[in-house]
Amino acid sequence: MKDDERYATALDAVSARLVPLLKSHGRLRDIGRIYKDPVARFVTTHRNFQPPPHIAADPYPDRDPDLSPKLQGLMRRAMQMIVDHLPKHVIDEAALMVASLLAAGRTAEADAVEREAGRLDSSEAMRAALEKARGKLD
Repeated sequence: MKDDERYATALDAVSARLVPLLKSHGRLRDIGRIYKDPVARFVTTHRNFQPPPHIAADPYPDRDPDLSPKLQGLMRRAMQMIVDHLPKHVIDEAALMVASLLAAGRTAEADAVEREAGRLDSSEAMRAALEKARGKLD
């Protein structure tokens, strides 16, 4: 199926379920062959993992007077952990996409994902993850 263009759209649609399974078995090349439009997929992932501005500004405002201050503090820390983890997921996804596209021989598309990832997130963490993704295959 993965080499048959007729199934490209179907594979792309179920990639969210297939990629973790393939990743757990170290099958980067197969992951890299699944993505129909890797740049569009990355842009969507990036957009989906951005916290709404009101949550990013204040992950857990003291809204519930029935909760104790201690519980409100726990809720605030839990929400902050979630908000802080979102960029890491996007960085991990970018690195996986670049590494898998390179493994599949899709160098131009790996380069395009890397450029877009750097444009959307110019952090040191993103740069380091992308360099590490390339280093695994060099």
